[in-house]
Amino acid sequence: MKGILADVNTQGPVEDLIREMQGAKWVEFWTYLGLALFHFEDVGLRQDVLLDIDRLRGTGRLYLP
Repeated sequence: MKGILADVNTQGPVEDLIREMQGAKWVEFWTYLGLALFHFEDVGLRQDVLLDIDRLRGTGRLYLP
């Protein structure tokens, strides 16, 4: 599954955006995108480990806002 991974500095605003996208006004578009929100722990990263981000970006499975 493709997803969005927010770093510790953008986690709150990204979660707010995802909630808005899953609301009645945008849910059809959100469903069409087929994305999920992931936290660092979901993909095996610690919040303070940013070096692995470059590795994940190269997979084409996560978009980092």
